[in-house]
Amino acid sequence: MIDKKKRLEAIKAMHTLVCMLNDESAYMCWINLVPDEATEQDLVDMSKDDGDMEDVSRKFIGIMSRFGNDGFYLGEDRTGKYVAFGAKK
Repeated sequence: MIDKKKRLEAIKAMHTLVCMLNDESAYMCWINLVPDEATEQDLVDMSKDDGDMEDVSRKFIGIMSRFGNDGFYLGEDRTGKYVAFGAKK
């Protein structure tokens, strides 16, 4: 069995990446499973459950497959210009 720390790190990483995807629809898909504005405790609880980990992992793979080509939104630069990286043009 994978240790608790690695499970939590994995679910946090998936959550962070989905939240940064440059398509709001990705987040809307994500919150069908992971609570909207998930707290640390929400992620801890999900990481402890094998079924939740499996569901979250499958949802993450599906979202990345569908929305990954849109790149990652990183906010605005100091001039106010929209900044996203990795989007296929």
